[in-house]
Amino acid sequence: MILYRSCNILSASTIYSLLPVCPALLIPIHIVPNWQVHNSTWDDLASTSNRLASVYINQQELTKAINTIDRAISSITDDANLYDTKGEILLMINDEQGALEMWRKVLEIEPDFVQKLGQYSKLYKQLKEKKLIEE
Repeated sequence: MILYRSCNILSASTIYSLLPVCPALLIPIHIVPNWQVHNSTWDDLASTSNRLASVYINQQELTKAINTIDRAISSITDDANLYDTKGEILLMINDEQGALEMWRKVLEIEPDFVQKLGQYSKLYKQLKEKKLIEE
């Protein structure tokens, strides 16, 4: 059975605006007749957006990084990794309150995120170091 996210219907122009400009990170988009995007493509888009944001973070282009993540979040509202990345960026610009909000959103979407991916989450580690969250 193929599942589609019925709440996220995109036009072609919206899809193209979400794709990164970097050709190495472009992903194929599979569109069904009613313009709904297949789940695996959403996962690809989330992963690609995270990778592109990481490139921007490494280049200290934090505005581009957060814009990339925000564009992805506007269409993919249930990907905990996107909110984790956004929280990481917010910490980089010293927005601890915003980072905490993103962490709460991560746990709302995926309550067992710490058990699954906490060891990889820079946001989780930094919030713990700053004693903004408990274990």
